[in-house]
Amino acid sequence: MLDRLITFSAGQATFPERAVLKGGRLRPVTLPATVAAFHHRTEGWVLFDTGYAQHVLDEAKKWPEALYPWVVPFTVPIGAADQLRARGIDPDEVRHVIISHLHPDHIGGLKDFPKAQLHCPRQAWEVNAPATGLRRARLAFMPGLLPADFRDRVQWIDGLADAGAGPFSCTGDLFGDGSVRLVALPGHAAGQIGAFVQVGDQRALLAADSCWLSRGYAELRNPSRITTAIIDDASAMKQTLARLHHLHMADSKLLIIPAHCPDIAPVDWS
Repeated sequence: MLDRLITFSAGQATFPERAVLKGGRLRPVTLPATVAAFHHRTEGWVLFDTGYAQHVLDEAKKWPEALYPWVVPFTVPIGAADQLRARGIDPDEVRHVIISHLHPDHIGGLKDFPKAQLHCPRQAWEVNAPATGLRRARLAFMPGLLPADFRDRVQWIDGLADAGAGPFSCTGDLFGDGSVRLVALPGHAAGQIGAFVQVGDQRALLAADSCWLSRGYAELRNPSRITTAIIDDASAMKQTLARLHHLHMADSKLLIIPAHCPDIAPVDWS
């Protein structure tokens, strides 16, 4: 079971609000790259995504990775590893990293956690790994962000078949005790997953990039057409957003945390 959950921002990007919320304003909005760290009583520290890190800046000096900052203007104030150290947590204590999908703002810090088992959606790997050139740039995949021993440490997430949750027909019970249940959130990127987590009677859904702002699921507002033109599956993203909206309306005690919403305060549950 989990006895602590912390969320914090490891880097950020800036977009016009209209790009991430249909009908939004033209004013810029700063979107955090949220990392969730939770402590399991027997498995130790677990991360859900790793945010940006210096590694992304290094990779962005290469081609075609150099195209990424032109599309996604981002900054990396402090990476996840250093933020954990500031909280008294050695990065080597992180035993598991759950990868929601393979975009740089979610895997940028993977190399900083060399002792962790990596949990990655198989579909994300199968779509991204063969990509080269401009297709790789369109997928926003930087293979150089993966640790050299990625294939040795990865456990593929494939075929979630445990009990469902609300409008989601099935989940994947990561540790077999119900504390971390993975869920498919298709649309934004190939293979994207989220995670239901519970600390005591406090519950959250780490929703990755199923939407960018909480107003998206609360008001059932999709991203703009410009944004949906470059995601994996616009139709699936709309269906996922509808499920989140249903969940939000049906369960007021569940905190839904999109990875990039600046309106949701950092969490520290214990």
